[in-house]
Amino acid sequence: MLRGGIVTGLFVFFISLVLITNTGAAATSVLLSPSSQSVSPGGSFTVDVIVIPDTMVAGMQFDFGFDSSKVHVTNVLEGDLFRRASVGQPQRYTYFNTGTTDTNSLEDVFGCVLGFGSSVGPAAFATVELHVADDISGHVELELNNVIISNSQGCAVDTEITNTIIEIHEPDTMTSLEGDANGDGVVDVEDLRLVREHFGDSSSSDSSWDLNQDGFIDILDIMIVIYQIEN
Repeated sequence: MLRGGIVTGLFVFFISLVLITNTGAAATSVLLSPSSQSVSPGGSFTVDVIVIPDTMVAGMQFDFGFDSSKVHVTNVLEGDLFRRASVGQPQRYTYFNTGTTDTNSLEDVFGCVLGFGSSVGPAAFATVELHVADDISGHVELELNNVIISNSQGCAVDTEITNTIIEIHEPDTMTSLEGDANGDGVVDVEDLRLVREHFGDSSSSDSSWDLNQDGFIDILDIMIVIYQIEN
């Protein structure tokens, strides 16, 4: 399922709320988001490469490993990490290389700010779109390799990497997840957006958003989604 820039922005906002109390952080976090999800054989999905900087950053590169017998990369999109300018700053110009796909690997994805500017806020550096092979089941690990993040002076910063696992199941074998309002097999900010859109409604017409089945879509349903995202 494709996720737009607004959804990615909401996700990293909640990640920031979780991590902001960790004042002892000593490295820039790079994580594949979502941390896990389930998809159907023959289906498509996306994975965001989220960066939560510990310092000002201006350039990044990575390779992306996968099992090509189960999934393949269909597209790579630039995220907002370097394109998003702070209030009062001039428009950002960036360079982004989508990389090349080899057996079991997407290699040499890189990008940077052109001219003045660095990024310190959490955001997606890239979004990788993938497609699942037909008649496949099991799981596939997606891994970031050769990750280098630079400041504006060309000095590497320390990084911590978190990868993800994709479960591949037929739709009728997928396990229902608490907080999964849209039934796509993963609890994320898309579920939060949908519950928020129906906030204040009763569940007499559609109980999909009434996650605790109490007859109303309210703050309790929103908190169920947030709890599942954070845990």
